[in-house]
Amino acid sequence: CQRRVMGIVDSTSSRQMFHSQPSEGLLGAIGGTPLILFKSLSKQTDCKIFAKAEHLNPGGSVKDRAAKWMVDAAELEGLLNDGQNCLVVEATGGNTGVGLALVCSSKGYRCRFYMPDNISADKIELMRIAGAEVVVQPTVPFSDIDKHYYHVAKKFAEESVDHCFFANQFENLANYRAHMNLLVLKFGNSWLETSMASCVGQVQVAQLPAVVTSSKNRSPMLSCILRTVLVRDSLVMSPAAVEVGMRRVKQ
Repeated sequence: CQRRVMGIVDSTSSRQMFHSQPSEGLLGAIGGTPLILFKSLSKQTDCKIFAKAEHLNPGGSVKDRAAKWMVDAAELEGLLNDGQNCLVVEATGGNTGVGLALVCSSKGYRCRFYMPDNISADKIELMRIAGAEVVVQPTVPFSDIDKHYYHVAKKFAEESVDHCFFANQFENLANYRAHMNLLVLKFGNSWLETSMASCVGQVQVAQLPAVVTSSKNRSPMLSCILRTVLVRDSLVMSPAAVEVGMRRVKQ
C-alpha cells in the first residue's frame, strides 16, 4: 500500500532511502541523501555504478554540505559567535549562496552575497527569501579587480565595520573537508575496499581534490576518472583553480 504526500510516493522502499526519524530542523536534514545503485548500467559495465542524490539536500545541491561545514568551522574558530551582530559575506555563483542563506537563517546570522548578473533570477530570489542580501555585479573577467564579484565581496568584508566573516569558499579548507566527509563517511566502505575500481564523476573545483584524495586513501588501487567543464573567465572553474585543486591532491 502506498500513500501520496505532497505528490511524493511514500512506500517502504522509498522511506528506507531517507532518515527514519525526523531531522532536528533544517540543518539536521543536510547530508541525509540516498546513495543509489544503477542496476542496469552496473550490469552492462560489469561494475557497480552509484549516484549520490545531492539534489535532495534542503537547498537542492551538494553545496549545502559545504555551507554548513564552513559556518560550523567559523564558529569553532571564534569567527562567528555573536548572533545577529555577525555578518556572513560570500562571493557565489548560486548554489553555495543558497546553502549559506539557509544555514545562516537557521543559526540567526545575517548574510550578504555578491554574485554575477548572469545567474538565474530564481536562485537570487531564493536567497533573498531565505533572508540574504544579494548584491549583483556585472559579469566581468576575474582580472577586473574593481567589478568582479569575488574581489568586490572580499573588499567589502575587509573594510566592513560589522563583525564580518568572509566565507571564501574558493580558499576555505572547510569547503574541501565537507566533500572529504561526503566520500569517507557517507559512501561507506563496501565499494571502496575492492582491489580495483573506478570512480567516475562530474565535479566542481572544491570537490575535485576531495574526491580523489579520499578515494585514494580508502583504496590505493582505485582509479579516478574525473570530468569537468572549464568556463572561460570563470573563477569557479578556471584552469588556474583546477591546477590548485590538483596540487592539493598531489600533496
